Amino acid sequence: MNARDRMPALARFLAGTAVCVVAAVAGCGHDHRVITDEELPPPPISLPRTSPANLLHNLKLAYERRNLAEYDSLLAEDFIFILSEEDQQKPDMPDLWRHDTEVQIHTRMFDTEYVQVLTLAYEIGDSTWDAEEGKYAVVIQRVNLYLYGSTPGHPTDVKEYRISDSRSRFWFRRNGWLWPGTQDSVWTIVMWQDNPVRSREASAASSPATWGMLKAIYQ
Repeated sequence: MNARDRMPALARFLAGTAVCVVAAVAGCGHDHRVITDEELPPPPISLPRTSPANLLHNLKLAYERRNLAEYDSLLAEDFIFILSEEDQQKPDMPDLWRHDTEVQIHTRMFDTEYVQVLTLAYEIGDSTWDAEEGKYAVVIQRVNLYLYGSTPGHPTDVKEYRISDSRSRFWFRRNGWLWPGTQDSVWTIVMWQDNPVRSREASAASSPATWGMLKAIYQ
């Protein structure tokens, strides 16, 4: 009789069971289950334009989606963009531009023919009353914008552009018409001032270092 035949039946059973358990545990690390659409987190949605914070949420979303219509809907007809003081001192740079120029800039910036990657992140501050302007204002901080692509002036020259740890101030108007189905007024952005905090690592490779300068090259 060989050694295997001398092994008690119970011992043989336990040994076989142990092999099965080890095989089952080893297989647990290779879960190839497909995640269904129902299990994915819902995509961010545009919010009703009924507060300054909602508009700034939608502005970020418009960049993410390259949605020009959404972006335009945030701006008042008399909207102005004010460049930072340092940018205003640069040759051929204006002090400000208006609604139509702002929309034209983003028509190009949102165009996938020019721009392959465009990301934007920032923190939204509290809304405060600006008595001098007679409007509510909000400062956004820690603005980080990354763009990889070409520009209208150099359509074959693909580069990276970064804006790091910047800030801007927005002013808002509560309008006389209501958001559909509510008693809440629709708000619009009336003025946007680019007032950056210089990045400590700003360099020629990542210039322009301000939102206004980046917009300017898409005019």
